[in-house]
Amino acid sequence: MIKQTVNASKKYDVIISDGKKDFKAFLPLFGGKNILILTDDNVFNLYKDYFDGVFTDKNVYYYVIPHGEESKNLTEYAKIAEFLAKNNFTRSDSLIAFGGGVTGDLGGFLAATYLRGINFFTVPTTLLSAVDSSVGGKTAVNISVGKNLCGAFYQPTAVYIDISLLKTLPEREVKSGLGEILKYKFIAKSPANFSYERIFAVKTVILSGTEHGSFAGNEGELLTRIISDAISEKTAVVEADERESGVRKILNFGHTVGHAIERLSDFKLSHGEAVAKGILYSLRISKILSENKKKFDNEISLYKKALKELKIYFSDDFTPKEIIAAVKSDKKMNDGGVDFVIINDDFKPEIKTIPLTELENYIGLIKETRYEG
Repeated sequence: MIKQTVNASKKYDVIISDGKKDFKAFLPLFGGKNILILTDDNVFNLYKDYFDGVFTDKNVYYYVIPHGEESKNLTEYAKIAEFLAKNNFTRSDSLIAFGGGVTGDLGGFLAATYLRGINFFTVPTTLLSAVDSSVGGKTAVNISVGKNLCGAFYQPTAVYIDISLLKTLPEREVKSGLGEILKYKFIAKSPANFSYERIFAVKTVILSGTEHGSFAGNEGELLTRIISDAISEKTAVVEADERESGVRKILNFGHTVGHAIERLSDFKLSHGEAVAKGILYSLRISKILSENKKKFDNEISLYKKALKELKIYFSDDFTPKEIIAAVKSDKKMNDGGVDFVIINDDFKPEIKTIPLTELENYIGLIKETRYEG
């Protein structure tokens, strides 16, 4: 078990454990008499008894949404808010987001806005949400114009990451999480913690062995450690810039074009797959802007080999104009263009405001816009 503390506007702990035995440490944080467990149909079918016997003195309600990005919308938000109100949830009551990024984003936005704020706990069930969205306080829903355009910054009360829940992930969900972890190879203070070899090993660990039960000692330690390392990197950035006015923007490396491609694919690409593709674009744009293009040639070659090893295959036939049209709805837009994260010649992340006309030209200059296996 590893416990980490996030010192944001609200101080809270993150526990990473193998099994639910350590969840009891958070029980004193549940005030009130009501708890809503928000989850999706896939997670509910696998783990509907996960919280059995945990809350012996509370009224526990479940609200099950359809799995997938389509559920992260204002209509679903309103339905759940009505459910909370009809069941007399008060400010002292709690909401647990038990699922992946969609459940966490939707649940967090509900917790932030229902009665102007109730207790919010996250128990992520995907690798992607464990290493990324469960920590940091970003909550949001999508609207027709774009992704995550209605949201709030709202830190959780606590985060519980049970790595045994990752054993039932399908391969594509594992790869989606690895796509998000890949960004730390380029933006982390300690990039050695995110070597390709270590990332390959994580994929092997999750996809091998039985679907239920604990991981073997070394395997569990590897998985726990890389999740902890990713959270440590994110926590340091969030503590320095909670509301994303400056340095926190580096966490968006690969996300500007990635979000655009994700949306253009009608979300047929998972978030992590889209980010992995967005990283490739970002590396190539970094090369265009670099005075040391040979160094970037080597990094791009290694990155593409890593994608092949991870079997993260994708293609996009979207034109530069289509990508830019999708970027226009990105929340990172400002009057001068879009805040785009590049890798500079010191191989450090740098936030650069790029006018959309320039970004379109850069995308057009990228000769290879397809990576297929």
